[in-house]
Amino acid sequence: MIFWMQKTGRTLLLALCLGMTSFSWAADGQKLGFVDLGRVYQQSKQADAVQQQLDKEFGARQAALEKMRENGLALKAALENPKLNAAEREQRLQQMLKMDQEYRLQAAQLLEEYNLRRHEEFVSFQQNVHRVIAQLARQRGYHGVLSEAVYFDAAYDLTDEIIRQLNVQ
Repeated sequence: MIFWMQKTGRTLLLALCLGMTSFSWAADGQKLGFVDLGRVYQQSKQADAVQQQLDKEFGARQAALEKMRENGLALKAALENPKLNAAEREQRLQQMLKMDQEYRLQAAQLLEEYNLRRHEEFVSFQQNVHRVIAQLARQRGYHGVLSEAVYFDAAYDLTDEIIRQLNVQ
């Protein structure tokens, strides 16, 4: 029992010393900053350029899908025409079902390819953002830059500066 108390006492003393050391480290003027990455990703010109590139790359396929959807709706409307005989109705119904299946397949492929390209572009953009943050932190003598916090004083917010630097590039 005495051994356990001695061991626990040493552990508590060690924890107290470490806590005081951590407190004195923070009180020695460590410089911290904060960056709202969500705002950076939404408001920088580079993020807009990535989105425009993706729109350009996938726009024609998206327009073709939209045209296919409109054709399917037109076929559906034509099916509701009471003047169609049973054979014509069956033919158009089969055509509509085939078109619907093709539409779903192409839409799924487009979404998969778009998400893959978006991820590739975003990773590259994200690496550039992290590089700019690290450069700014080194230039200004920051000891750390946080990207997530429950609360941060606006005086420590580097987001606007990061966006400005990204927009210059």
